[in-house]
Amino acid sequence: TISNLTITSGSYAGLFGYVSYSYSNPATAIHDLNVNVSISGTSYIGGLIGRVAGQVPITNCSVSGNISASGNYVGGLIGYIDAGYNTANLTNCSSSATVTGTNYGDYIGGLIGYLTNKVAISQCNSTGNVTGSDQYTGGLIGGISGYNNSIDQSYSTGSVSGSTYTGGFIGYINSSSGNISNCFASGSVTGDYNYTGGFIGYFYNSSNSFSTCYAVGPISGTSYVGGVIGRHNGSGSVQYCYATGTVVGSGSYIAGFLGYVTGSGWPTYSNCYYDTQGTSQSTFYNGSNITISNCSGYSTNQMC
Repeated sequence: TISNLTITSGSYAGLFGYVSYSYSNPATAIHDLNVNVSISGTSYIGGLIGRVAGQVPITNCSVSGNISASGNYVGGLIGYIDAGYNTANLTNCSSSATVTGTNYGDYIGGLIGYLTNKVAISQCNSTGNVTGSDQYTGGLIGGISGYNNSIDQSYSTGSVSGSTYTGGFIGYINSSSGNISNCFASGSVTGDYNYTGGFIGYFYNSSNSFSTCYAVGPISGTSYVGGVIGRHNGSGSVQYCYATGTVVGSGSYIAGFLGYVTGSGWPTYSNCYYDTQGTSQSTFYNGSNITISNCSGYSTNQMC
């Protein structure tokens, strides 16, 4: 355990500022670390690691404390991770740190600010509150891109507030392949502007599969607000997911499950539902170009 680690300026900040996988030393790994931090920096800020490059396995690590940054890529555990060509496994890791992005910084996440390319997350969580001042804010992850990313058996419980692209679990996802399964978000979600979701703010141009997940916290935004997803534009599949928290929007395209769907991808939604009383919404989704099977709204009693 490392306690009272204080960092007051700069980029690439954390217990480790920058970690890169070494092919000449493939035993490179980070494991069994508990860190209490107070960090104030700019970009690439994480309680454990500011930036990770390559297939570095990270296991049984946790962060507590406070993290604040004025730039991009800020996370409770990791600011930015790109595994590259081989999978980087992140297993049984957590953050209870309060994470705050200021000065219009992008990609703010309770556990990870931004991840791309073959990152596999399992049994991880974020329980601290997350605040972003601009785009891409998520309870667990601010933003995801690349290919073959996966998240399983993970959750976020802290409150999340952001500007645009705000989600209780993920703010924004634009990944060509991968899957998210057996996950949930339970904190309140507040987006000052568009694309706010109880689980995902904006699901864009992605062929990811998304299954057995749920969002139960109250959600508030402007336009494109949904109990699970704010907006879906692209392909992909969503199945066996549900929402129960209050959904409120002051603009257009507000729905109990999916705020708005459009585009040429024709995503598939099956066996998904939402609580019509809990969400205070009568519509499952708004938009077009979607294939739906066995999706509906139910009363609270019917869902019990």
